[in-house]
Amino acid sequence: MRVRPIDTLPDNLPEFIEEVAAGLTGLYGPAAGAAYRRAAPKAIETAMRSPQVHTYCAQASGEVAGLVMAHFQDGAGRVPFIHVLARYCGRKIEHRLVKEAVAPLRTCGVDHIVSECIAFCDIDLRKSFTPLDFRVFSRQLMMAEAQMVSHLGTAASRSVSCTALDMHSAGETIAAAYADHTERDLHPDVQDPAAAERYIQATLRGAYGLCCPEYVRVIREHGRVAAVILGCEVAPGVGFVLQVAVRPDAQNRGLGEALVQDLASCFVKQGIEKVALGVTISNKARDLYVRLGFEPLRDVEAFVWQRPSVGVAASSLRKKVSRVAARSARRE
Repeated sequence: MRVRPIDTLPDNLPEFIEEVAAGLTGLYGPAAGAAYRRAAPKAIETAMRSPQVHTYCAQASGEVAGLVMAHFQDGAGRVPFIHVLARYCGRKIEHRLVKEAVAPLRTCGVDHIVSECIAFCDIDLRKSFTPLDFRVFSRQLMMAEAQMVSHLGTAASRSVSCTALDMHSAGETIAAAYADHTERDLHPDVQDPAAAERYIQATLRGAYGLCCPEYVRVIREHGRVAAVILGCEVAPGVGFVLQVAVRPDAQNRGLGEALVQDLASCFVKQGIEKVALGVTISNKARDLYVRLGFEPLRDVEAFVWQRPSVGVAASSLRKKVSRVAARSARRE
């Protein structure tokens, strides 16, 4: 078994696409699989050409048996894709692929590495990541009928579409919400207000799925953004909640629930029938989603590595963000 970097599409890429498409069909329905078959060849080729993406393959019997992609940006690394062809599963190929993908990310100096890819093949990613000092977050994909979650016809919307004038305050809100959150390390793209603002802008550009302007919504209070939600279309007919954040001093007042309902209403208006999200199983927000009608779709695991030397700096930054949020609240 040989694992090596590649910069061109493997000859048997259609086999990878077909297996992943079948997995997406089982997850989100036939339209999702069909859309992936159409878009995947060009999307994968474009990703492989990016200088921020490194692709590695495992070769067996003269063909590519497994693929993994590693992405580096803004001091953080991600492993967003890994797949081993069905006939090669059980040979622990994923262990070699993950090790090969993680090593250069650490070498180039990233502070965080996160992987939350959904593997549509029979591989054991926990045994691949944990020996490399990754922590495990047990998470769950959930889905509901968008019409049921929305409050169309039952209540007035409490949120509005995020504007350019809201962007900075929305970034501050997300960073403040995660300043002392137990899952902070799972989200390296919201570590500070500037990074969170870039995350919002990337969402609006369609980096995570088709995004209409109304899919990024805020609730304003006293001249600032008190709560924000980010959404996109993850598959035809399926909307996805990427992020919900409420400022610490505005929590426990139903703002998060209102945002989820408003976003679901926006999905319904666009003809989207389902709304999905991912949540850590131990997160108390999961109880809210259950009340709103979300049901478990699939258990997944996320893996996080943080450079030991950044632990103290991260703690200091969290305290600073908390102080800034507190001062802002007092001024208002």
